[in-house]
Amino acid sequence: MTDWCPFAKRSEQKSAGPFTGGGHKIVHHSTDGPTPDGAIPTFAANHDWPHFLDAVVNGTYVVWQFVPLSQASSSLRHPAGSGETNHDNCIQIEHTGFAVSSSGWSPVYLQGIARLCRWIEQNFAVPCKAPFPFGGQGHLPARLDWAAWHAASGHLGHQHVPFNDHTDPGAMNIAAVLGGDHPHPPPPPHPPHATHPFPGVLKNGDRGPGVKELQHGLHDLPHGHYARLVPDGDFGAMTEVDVKQFQASHHLTVDGVVGPSTWAAIFPA
Repeated sequence: MTDWCPFAKRSEQKSAGPFTGGGHKIVHHSTDGPTPDGAIPTFAANHDWPHFLDAVVNGTYVVWQFVPLSQASSSLRHPAGSGETNHDNCIQIEHTGFAVSSSGWSPVYLQGIARLCRWIEQNFAVPCKAPFPFGGQGHLPARLDWAAWHAASGHLGHQHVPFNDHTDPGAMNIAAVLGGDHPHPPPPPHPPHATHPFPGVLKNGDRGPGVKELQHGLHDLPHGHYARLVPDGDFGAMTEVDVKQFQASHHLTVDGVVGPSTWAAIFPA
């Protein structure tokens, strides 16, 4: 693992100490301020430095790093007697901007965030996926409890973190972040079939060609959430997480079981 990002401006600050466990994850924040110049004094005054702060300055993506990847940062609340959120294998990024308007962040900004995230994923073993949806005011996902947070890996928002009440980064276009700036081109899509007949109900523990067809269907969806799903014909925990994420984003019953409605949504006629 490399502790310091080579394209970030390094400004080393006091860390929160070593990580103590948990799934490897990136936590996205937003500063709810217009410029990085306002954020940095706030971090210093509150002693809550994140790992990274980024912004678009004069049309160019810029990122600062304050804490090495091997150490925890301190931007999350951690009430006494609760799980220690900051130390739960999470790399924290503060994005300069407002949660209420994050759905409209520019392509330049999203591509820069994607580049930073690919580097973090490679150096901190974070999977390139968002196990829970990101939402704005009025459409916020349920906040995770400690067990779900501790087990989660991938990209999450401050809005997901237990014992916290912030809703940032709002409805940031996480699909663009997950799909952007991959160092290698994605594999060619699975050849389309003339039809995708429903193979019967599929669930965790199932194996076979129906499961593989399901995984190809998720993998080939255009928005990038499931680009790292490996179509191996084995319906395991990762496939179940992806199915639940798909169901949540399509207003289906979120049970991880692929019945006729979920199958039809993945393979519309």
